[in-house]
Amino acid sequence: MGRNVALFNLTRQWAYRARLRYTDFTEWSETVYAFASMKNASVIADEFSRGPMSEAEVSQIAKSIARWVWGTITPEQTQANRKRWAKSLAEGRKKKMNERLEVLEVMNSERF
Repeated sequence: MGRNVALFNLTRQWAYRARLRYTDFTEWSETVYAFASMKNASVIADEFSRGPMSEAEVSQIAKSIARWVWGTITPEQTQANRKRWAKSLAEGRKKKMNERLEVLEVMNSERF
């Protein structure tokens, strides 16, 4: 994996979780850039023999991530996802409970 991919992955994964803390795009973009720049100076510089990437490269990666995450991970979308996940989780729990009850019924019918 190259420096660009490594920095992109570090930054995007952080951005997915951090997005909902921001309501202003300018502040969001600056924060994404600051995070990417910090990771470039620490993680990328330490883990790659070529050292850190140029500020222009970091800026482009941060700009791309900031725009995509801002438009894709919205409060409304997150709320819809959470409802869908909760429903799926509840259905899974209900199915598992029914399976356990069936096993117990079979065990009880075999005993008596």
